[in-house]
Amino acid sequence: MYTATEELLTPNSANNQNGHRRLQLMPFALKPDYAVAYKNRGAIFIKFGQYQLAIEDFNNAIRLKPDYADAYNNRGTIYTKLGQYQLPSKTSIMPFA
Repeated sequence: MYTATEELLTPNSANNQNGHRRLQLMPFALKPDYAVAYKNRGAIFIKFGQYQLAIEDFNNAIRLKPDYADAYNNRGTIYTKLGQYQLPSKTSIMPFA
């Protein structure tokens, strides 16, 4: 689904900035409350080392779907990579109903 956009974001791409902007806008213009889109875009941001943008997307996915385990897991993985070991234990735990 994101292959073309991922190609635009490669470090050697002449369209890197345009591709990054396109990634920020898609597919949210069509369905801004789609938690899966935020989670997927966050995963792409991880691939390109954009950890803060990824965390924001995972937070949005969790806000839209509070039981979204993948978003909690991905966010916790980033906190761990950043050495923020206190945060995963407090924020990566999915609430149980």
